[in-house]
Amino acid sequence: MAKSIQISKREAVWVPHTQSHRMIVKTANPEEMSGEVFIKQRLKNFAQDSWDDRFVAICTPVQLEDFPTGSPDARSSYYRTDEIELIARTPEELNRIFDSLLYEVEKLVIDLNAMADLAPAQIYNVTPQGTILT
Repeated sequence: MAKSIQISKREAVWVPHTQSHRMIVKTANPEEMSGEVFIKQRLKNFAQDSWDDRFVAICTPVQLEDFPTGSPDARSSYYRTDEIELIARTPEELNRIFDSLLYEVEKLVIDLNAMADLAPAQIYNVTPQGTILT
């Protein structure tokens, strides 16, 4: 079965205190792949003495294996999640960001499917008598 995922979004909502629009984006129904495809970074906010989690990217196939889910571990401040919040000044800008996000998720799914189609590794024995494929 091919790898696939669905992306859901809640319509942009005006947030008066930030003078911006907000959209919640979430993955759903992942098939043969992880649903946690959004990378966030946890950073210390010294001004408020708290930790802030910020969306930074869509995973690559390698990052799906390297980063933990739900919260960062001791090796890195990055982790994967299945839900993010996008914020922009206008609904049009928010939709452009969402379209870009969809493109990146589609690219991830294409890459994962292409990796599954790779031929198995071939091993060659190199000896003084010649090279033999095993």
